[in-house]
Amino acid sequence: RSTPLYSSAASDVYKRQDMENSVPIRELESRLMTIDEGARILRIKPATIRNWLSKKRLNPIKLCGKTYLDRLQVETLIRSAFN
Repeated sequence: RSTPLYSSAASDVYKRQDMENSVPIRELESRLMTIDEGARILRIKPATIRNWLSKKRLNPIKLCGKTYLDRLQVETLIRSAFN
């Protein structure tokens, strides 16, 4: 029988830290948008968004093999275009 790498008490500490540092799911869902949604809002082609992601002009959020954009970052991009 092998020895566990950490005790259950340590595991509970890690779980608590994860919960304290995590963003509520509803808030996260409202901040995410697909590449197509971002392209519609910015009135550009999805290929342009993908190009910006590859050039690090936008930061991707990857979840379950899909790429999303942060709505706040897209809004900041829009504001900077008008300043």
